[in-house]
Amino acid sequence: QCKSSRTITMAENSAPNARVKARKAKRNRSSPLAISSDLADENSVLANKILGLKDKTTTHSFNMTELKIESLNADDICSIIKSQISADDDASAKELAALCVKRTMGNPHFVLEFLKMLKNEGLFTYDAETRRWKWDLSQIEQVTMSTANVIILLLCKIQKMPTQVQRFMQYAACLGSSFSVPTLGLIWNRSKMFRSNVSDEPLEKLIDIAEENYFFEKCGTNRYRWVHDKVQEAALLLSKKSMSSFQLDVGSSLYYSLDEKSLEEELFNVADIINSGNVKKRPEFARLNLRAAEKARGIYAIQSAANYAAKGIELLQDAEVMENRSLWLRLYTIGSEMEFALGNGEKAELYSREVLTRDTYSKMEKMPLKVAAARKLALVDSKHDETIEVCLELLRTLGYALLWNKTTIPLQAFVEVHRTIRKLKGAPAPEVFSASLGQMTDEKQQMCMRLIGTVGYAAYRSNRMPLYALSICRNVQITLKCGMGKDSGVNFASLGMITSGFKGDFETAAKITEMALSIQKASHPARKGGCLYISYAYNLVWSKASFHSSLRPLFDAYASAIRVGNTAFALWSLTAQRVWFPYMMGMPLRHILKEFSILQSQMEEFSLRGHVLMLRVCWQMIINLTCGGPNAHELEGDKFSRSSLIGEQPLGVRMIPFAEGELLVFLNPVQAAERAIAVGNKFTKLMPGFCLGMIETFHRGVALYVMARKTRRRKYRVHANKIRKRIKKWLLAGNPNVESYSLVLEAEHSALNRSYAKAEKQYAAAISLASRTDHLHHAALFNERYADFLRNERKDSEKAVHYLNEAIRFYDLWGATKKVKTLKSLLSDCTG
Repeated sequence: QCKSSRTITMAENSAPNARVKARKAKRNRSSPLAISSDLADENSVLANKILGLKDKTTTHSFNMTELKIESLNADDICSIIKSQISADDDASAKELAALCVKRTMGNPHFVLEFLKMLKNEGLFTYDAETRRWKWDLSQIEQVTMSTANVIILLLCKIQKMPTQVQRFMQYAACLGSSFSVPTLGLIWNRSKMFRSNVSDEPLEKLIDIAEENYFFEKCGTNRYRWVHDKVQEAALLLSKKSMSSFQLDVGSSLYYSLDEKSLEEELFNVADIINSGNVKKRPEFARLNLRAAEKARGIYAIQSAANYAAKGIELLQDAEVMENRSLWLRLYTIGSEMEFALGNGEKAELYSREVLTRDTYSKMEKMPLKVAAARKLALVDSKHDETIEVCLELLRTLGYALLWNKTTIPLQAFVEVHRTIRKLKGAPAPEVFSASLGQMTDEKQQMCMRLIGTVGYAAYRSNRMPLYALSICRNVQITLKCGMGKDSGVNFASLGMITSGFKGDFETAAKITEMALSIQKASHPARKGGCLYISYAYNLVWSKASFHSSLRPLFDAYASAIRVGNTAFALWSLTAQRVWFPYMMGMPLRHILKEFSILQSQMEEFSLRGHVLMLRVCWQMIINLTCGGPNAHELEGDKFSRSSLIGEQPLGVRMIPFAEGELLVFLNPVQAAERAIAVGNKFTKLMPGFCLGMIETFHRGVALYVMARKTRRRKYRVHANKIRKRIKKWLLAGNPNVESYSLVLEAEHSALNRSYAKAEKQYAAAISLASRTDHLHHAALFNERYADFLRNERKDSEKAVHYLNEAIRFYDLWGATKKVKTLKSLLSDCTG
C-alpha cells in the first residue's frame, strides 16, 4: 500500500470467479447499486484472503502478481459511476465524479467508501419507474462539506461503530502501521482494569469487526495492519482527551507489561509511542531510547539511531548526570557517532564537547568520541594529512604502534603485505574460514581497527599507497588474532585487491576475496556494501566473475551501503554498475550517457567532490566518443577541462589517464601508441586492481600493435609484446573477461610475424566472440583491425571492404559518431 495508490494482488484462476459474479450482477438490475456494493465487498474479502496467501507462494504451486493502481481521475470515476449505477446523464455523472475526486483525492479505496456512504445516507435515490439512480449534487456537496478530506470521511465512518470498537481502534492505532495480536491484547486487557465503561467484548470479535469493515487486514501469523495509513490517522483522532497523554498511557502500559523478549521485538514501537506522548524527563525512558538507538545502529538505521539518542539526551536532566553517569555518556557518544555518520558535523561536535570538557570521565571513556572526531576529519573535512597524524596519536594512546617510523613505511608495507598474504595462503578454505575466527569482543581492539581503517582511508585518498597497504594488513592481522569486527570483510577484500593489483596473484586474491565475503556474511551482513564493491569492482572480475554476472552484486552493494549511510561506497558501487561495467561490456553509449546527471546529483548531495570529478571525466570521455567534433580525441569540453582543476584532488584525477587513453585508441591510434610508451601503466599504478585497468591495458596493447605493424619499429613491438603476454597470463589464471582480448592481440602478433593464415583464424574467432557477447565496441574494433590486415597484408580489398562495413555498423550501434565518420571516409577511399 502507499498513500496515493493501492496494490492489488491477484492469484491465477481468481479472475474467472470475478467474471461469474459480474455476470450475476448484470442479470439482476433491480438494485444495481446494492449489487455493486455486495460485489465490491465480496471481492475485497477475496483480495484480503489472497493477500494472506502471499507468503506461501514459495511452498505452493501458484503464481501471484501485484498490480499497482494509481489514483483515479475524474474520467475514471465517471466511468465507474456510469457503469455501476446506470447513469445516462453524462454531465451529471461528470459533476459527481469531480466531487468524488475533491473529497477522496482519487484514492480507489476511498472512492468506493464515499459512494457507499452516499447510498447509506440516502443521498442516492432509486427511481423504480425509470430504473435509474438519481441524486442532487448541491445537496451532496452541502452534506459532505465536512468530509473535505478522506480522514474526516473515515472518522465519520468509525464514529458510527460501537463505542468499544472505537476505543479498541484507538489503541490499535497507537501501535503503528502493523501490530501483533498479543501486543494489542496486552494493552487492551490492561485498559479494562482502569475503565469501567469498556465492555468485556472478546478481542477476537473486535478484530473480526475491524476486518469486516476493512479497517484491518491480516499480514502474517497473529499480525494485522491497517488497510491504509489514513484509516490509522482517523482512528488516532478519536481520543476525547489529549492525544499525547493517551499515547503515553499506551506506551507506558507496554513498557511495564511486556516481558524482555517481547519488549525487544516491539522496542521501536514502544519507544515511538512514549516519545509521541507528553513524557516527562525520566531516566527509565532515556534508557529505553538508548536501547532503541543501539538497536537502530545495529541494523544501520543511522537517522533513527540519531533521533533516539537525541530524545534520550532530552529526557535526562543535568542534575541527574552523576546519578546516571554511564547512561549519559553512552547517549552522548552514540549521538555524536550517528551525527558524524549523517554529516551533521556541528551537532556531533556539540555532543562531543559535552563529554570531552568534563573531568569526570577518563581518557578511555572519552576515546570513542575522539575516534568519531578523527573520522570526521577524513570523511567530512577531507583533511587527510591531519587525519593521519591525529589517528597515529590516538593509537599511541591506546598502546598500539602502527609504524616503525615514517621513513621506513614503504619497506614496512612490503614486509607486512608478503607476510600477511603468505599466512592467508595456508588458511582454511573460505567457506569455513569465518567459523574459525569468532566475533571480536575487545572494545579496545575495535577502536584500534577503526583508527587504522581511518588512516588507510586518508592514505588512499591522498595517494600514499604504501601506508594504505600497511593499514589494510594490520587490520587483517588484528582480525586473525582477535576475531571479526565490523570492517573486517572490507579489509580482507582490500587485501585481495592489493594481492591482484600489486602482486598479480589472482588465485590467492580470489581466495582472500572469498574469505572477505564469508566474514562479512558471518559478522555484519548489513554492512556488506563496501565488501561487495571491492570484491567485484577490483578482485573477482580478474579471476572468476564475468562483467555481466557482476552487475547484480554491484547493485546489492549500492543498496546495502546506502542503507547503512556509507554514501561513498554506495555511489562507487552505483557508478560501477551504471557506467564502468557497461562501458567495458560495450553497451550503447547513449544508454550510459543517461546515467551521468542522476549520479552527479546524488554525489553533489553528499558533497563527494572526488566522486564528482571522476564521474565528469568519464562523462566528457563518453560525450567526445559520441560527438563528431574535430578535437574529440582531446579530453576537453563542458563537463571536464583540465583548466577547471582547483587545488589537489588526487582521487578525482586518477581517472584522467584512463579517459585520455580511451579517446586516443578509438580516435587517434597513432598518438595513442606514442602515449602508451610515454605514460605506460600509470593508470594501473594509480588504481591497482581496478576493473577498468583490464580494458585500459588491452587498448594500450592494440594501439602499440597498430604502430608496430605499420612501422615495424622495435620500440612498439617490445611494449606490445609485453602487454600480449600479460593478458595471456590473465587468461591462463582464469580471467573470464579477457578471452577476446587475448585472441585479437595474438592475431596482431601473428600478423606482425607474417603468420597470416593463423592470424585470419584468430581475428575471426575474436570477432565471433565479441559479436556473440554483444560487446559492440570490440566487435567494431576487431572488424576494423581485421579489415586493416586484409587490406595491407593480404591485399584483399573486396574482403576488407566487407569487414570495414561491419566495423562501421558496430561503431554506429555503439554510438561512436566520430569514429563512424572516419571509417566512412576510409571506405570511400577503398571503394573509390
